[in-house]
Amino acid sequence: MTKRHQSERQSIAQLAQAAQVALSIAQSNREGLQQTEQLTRRNANAIAALTSDIQEMKRDRDHMYSLMRDLTQNQIRLYDSSFA
Repeated sequence: MTKRHQSERQSIAQLAQAAQVALSIAQSNREGLQQTEQLTRRNANAIAALTSDIQEMKRDRDHMYSLMRDLTQNQIRLYDSSFA
């Protein structure tokens, strides 16, 4: 085997090793991307649930304020009718 052939074999071996490393990195990146996508979906679902809860709490608060306003008006009318 000539020096040239030996050098070419070493170059091919180095390229094969570099390709294997690149493949390993790509697979790791793909797994990381999949984990990121899963976390993003979970976070989006959590945000949607919180948004729904907040909207429900706002509706409940508005209803409570309405009931308090009605109660106050009824108490004023009752007070007025008692002393009229």
